[in-house]
Amino acid sequence: MEYQSYEDSPFASFREFALGPVLSWERLETLKRLCSPPDGQEEIEESLFCPRWQFSLLEAENWKGLCPTLLRTGEVDPLRDEGEE
Repeated sequence: MEYQSYEDSPFASFREFALGPVLSWERLETLKRLCSPPDGQEEIEESLFCPRWQFSLLEAENWKGLCPTLLRTGEVDPLRDEGEE
């Protein structure tokens, strides 16, 4: 999901811990730009032959056929609630 500000997130943990010392909003934005630059998103998706939902799993219609996964989230992680979703 794309947010203009951490306050736009529907997830409480994101708003609560966005200014935290380890994984802050600023650091998340930097990682997002490095992994998926805004001006190269379409090119990245085409080169990887990946559907859009693989960049944002909450956008997937379902998760049929995927391997079993263990996902852990941290107590003060801004992505905690999104991970649990």
